[in-house]
Amino acid sequence: MAQFCVEPEPGGLTEIFRTDYEHWAIYMEGGDVIHLGPPSEYPGAGSSSINSILSGRAEVKQQPLRDVAGGCRYRVNNYLDHKYRPQPVYKSISAAKEMVGEEKKYSVLSMNCERFATELRYGAASSRWNTPCV
Repeated sequence: MAQFCVEPEPGGLTEIFRTDYEHWAIYMEGGDVIHLGPPSEYPGAGSSSINSILSGRAEVKQQPLRDVAGGCRYRVNNYLDHKYRPQPVYKSISAAKEMVGEEKKYSVLSMNCERFATELRYGAASSRWNTPCV
């Protein structure tokens, strides 16, 4: 599994490179991330994440990054910092923690994992591609 060279900062966008797509999460303190995934997904499920696309549902989860990455490469990628001002870290983390356990509608185009994570960091949901981010 890829390792960070330095400990990521809380509130950072974490991009996980799965086989056919990227999964996005918000980095928390202590090695955890908060992300949007299928309610039935187990840590490190990887390609089984396609279940959100098929079911139209996803759950907000807080899990260790190493489990979510499941052996895939990952990195901090705050790619919109030049376009949007990041919200205060305490605000992003507080909002993310309040949603843990909630089930949400899922859509590749309008509510995917990248849009979820960017909305927490910037207060604006954004996605670079219309890809199945789950």
